[in-house]
Amino acid sequence: YSLTILNAMLDSWSTKRLTVYAVQSATFTLTPTVSAYTIGTGGTWNVTRPVAIESADIVLYLTGDSTHASYFPMKILTQKEYASIQTLGDTSDVPKSLYCDFAYPLANVDIYPTPNLTTTLELYTWTPLQQFGSLSTAVAMPNGYARAIASNLAVELAAIFDKPAPDSVIASAK
Repeated sequence: YSLTILNAMLDSWSTKRLTVYAVQSATFTLTPTVSAYTIGTGGTWNVTRPVAIESADIVLYLTGDSTHASYFPMKILTQKEYASIQTLGDTSDVPKSLYCDFAYPLANVDIYPTPNLTTTLELYTWTPLQQFGSLSTAVAMPNGYARAIASNLAVELAAIFDKPAPDSVIASAK
């Protein structure tokens, strides 16, 4: 039961920027005339489904030169901003924005305007905290996380078992 509580706590931490220890980048090829992609295990972009997208860029390389690129920042749209677009059929050499609905298990990413060239999208996404498969699972985490996890788990378990957590553990958890 404690393992379930631990993994639930880590899962909830992965949704808060303060406890996400890294933002990872990944690149994806955008296909001409295609504006909709899925992201997540088994999706068009077969990677771990992101918890959040921090930023995105369109990367254009000079013809025949894979070392020199131009980066064009994209606007990450809210659902309301995306729904207000009246001309979803527009195309461009350099798409300007993207919308992700964060559906589960596959999130849907819409690119606007639709690219009319093969381009590269670079996404910067939050790195979710690794889950524990068993009580003996070895998990690599950044410095400082082991103590934070242990003290916060102690506070969580104390509440579940209707026991008071020591003040020193509560202070450490904060």
